[in-house]
Amino acid sequence: MAEVEGDLSDDHAAFRSCLSGLELDAPNGKITLDENRQAIGTNFVIEVVEQDDGNLATQMVAVKEGVNQTLGIDSAAFSDIGLPSRDTPECKTSY
Repeated sequence: MAEVEGDLSDDHAAFRSCLSGLELDAPNGKITLDENRQAIGTNFVIEVVEQDDGNLATQMVAVKEGVNQTLGIDSAAFSDIGLPSRDTPECKTSY
């Protein structure tokens, strides 16, 4: 709001333009916005593991920076898959 001096005229055009170039250095990594103003940021893959004493703990598996709303897949290919649901993507067994 300070960047556009509170100007929300013209359907917030200046504010939306300012947001499109925003880069935020957050504790969990750099966050930017895509053309749909959806966050692009760092994702952390963890798993719950049982420790030697029987307690559960989390363990880092991977860190992936720059994850967008299509999970790094080309937008057209992601659209072909369809939005995630109970049946999408199809669950296939390998046994």
